[in-house]
Amino acid sequence: GLTINLAKCRFRKKLTPISVNANECNVPKDTVDRDLILKNTWLKALVAIPKVQPRFAIAVWKKYPTMKSLLSVYIDPTKSVHEKESLLKDLMMEGLLGNEEQRVGEICSKRIYRIFMAQNGHINTDEVENGADYFTTNLNRASHSQIS
Repeated sequence: GLTINLAKCRFRKKLTPISVNANECNVPKDTVDRDLILKNTWLKALVAIPKVQPRFAIAVWKKYPTMKSLLSVYIDPTKSVHEKESLLKDLMMEGLLGNEEQRVGEICSKRIYRIFMAQNGHINTDEVENGADYFTTNLNRASHSQIS
């Protein structure tokens, strides 16, 4: 599923047993909040998503301190898929001086939503990010409804 696909991701350096044991997580050493990320499982999960930088993860964590708090919004049936994909886009990230400089953005928000809401664990994370899971799931639903 998700963990296997994250391990195979093309955008991350391959981890060796030494790097896993030494660092506990693939967080760059120059990251300001490295200790915070290494101590928080939810932050580690966010940083493990391809192309989600630590500062994006911290912005999400400040608004949604647990995975359950974010997933409860993602599974809310009253919200549209577009609203859910755009949920995190306006969260502000802190700059190096502690001031809020930049938004998380539409692309990162959509990436996080699609990874967490993927229905097919056999699709690579890059394919999910490009909408493969969404289209595969909808095609399967359409073919099942035509058969019935």
